[in-house]
Amino acid sequence: FTKYHDKPANRIARLDQRGQLDNSFSADIDNTVYTVAAMPGNKYLVAGLFLKVNGGTARKVAVLNSTGAIDKSFSVGDGPLDGANGIISTAARLKNGKIFLAGGFDLFSGMKRSGTVILDEDGKVSQQFNNLGPISGGISQLLNMPNTNATLVVGYFNKYDLQSFNRIALLRY
Repeated sequence: FTKYHDKPANRIARLDQRGQLDNSFSADIDNTVYTVAAMPGNKYLVAGLFLKVNGGTARKVAVLNSTGAIDKSFSVGDGPLDGANGIISTAARLKNGKIFLAGGFDLFSGMKRSGTVILDEDGKVSQQFNNLGPISGGISQLLNMPNTNATLVVGYFNKYDLQSFNRIALLRY
């Protein structure tokens, strides 16, 4: 979308409690946003097909501050491979502060990551997590589990990290 109630809102908007456009937030994103996740400090993780946010390079993933400006402390470097093989469809902040991304990609910032990647809070690929095998299908939802460092992963997959699953898995970290 590029408008909300006839007011400019270029692919993202923040609404107030009455459902009205919050004019204190403004971001110009050059292509589709597939997912938005809340971050601490009134920030937002956005991911999709875009390459630019507010005229700056974003490589399909960005963190926006409370006004819609890019958080410059976060950068994914080269991010996912370009084209149809570089889509981020799901994103979430894990309880340990890291960021989980899923989608249709084989490489992320030059590293082999078949469909999933975990990033440190600054956007760099986490060296503490490395899945050994690809995901067969995709992930549609992530849910942080209470009282544990684990995230429930749900989607249309039957294999992940060289293990068999039936559309649901528990990722421990």
